[in-house]
Amino acid sequence: MKIIITLLSLGLLLTGCTNNNSGQTQNNTNEQVPEQSVLETQEVQSTNEAQNIEGDLYYIKNVSTKDGKTSIEIDKIEWLSFTDNTCSTPPEIKPDMPQCNPNGFLIKNSSPDLKTYEVLPSASLRIIDPVKNPANKKISLQEFGEYFTSQKEYFEFAPFVIQIENSVVIAIQEKYIP
Repeated sequence: MKIIITLLSLGLLLTGCTNNNSGQTQNNTNEQVPEQSVLETQEVQSTNEAQNIEGDLYYIKNVSTKDGKTSIEIDKIEWLSFTDNTCSTPPEIKPDMPQCNPNGFLIKNSSPDLKTYEVLPSASLRIIDPVKNPANKKISLQEFGEYFTSQKEYFEFAPFVIQIENSVVIAIQEKYIP
């Protein structure tokens, strides 16, 4: 076992040492940054800046469009965390408190009741884009429907903060799960 751990550590160390800096430039702080034009950098910053919204937490169970109007079917959930003292973790398990998962949180779904709301065409929609940037990526309502349809198994259990005003959804933002 010690040999395996040693070999893995050595492999990680060597991988870090063999970086040839191809395709990267240095700025005056000696920080490595990928080559990107100023315009590309500004576009990424403007479309991916995380702007937290106020609202409750839900699972989105369905997205549908009828007569040009998009609706979502949602299930309200609750986020419990060790840091908020709403769930406990080993070695400090509290018998009167739910147990967090190893990452220090727990998603609680007390009621399977679903509600349906129309989504405004101008709603602010943000999902996590793990390929380009773990920050929330701003997308259109059409893109949101396409993402949901193509990755329904993922999105059905991804928590979203949803802002509802006058019984209409005005903002949706995927919540990061550690």
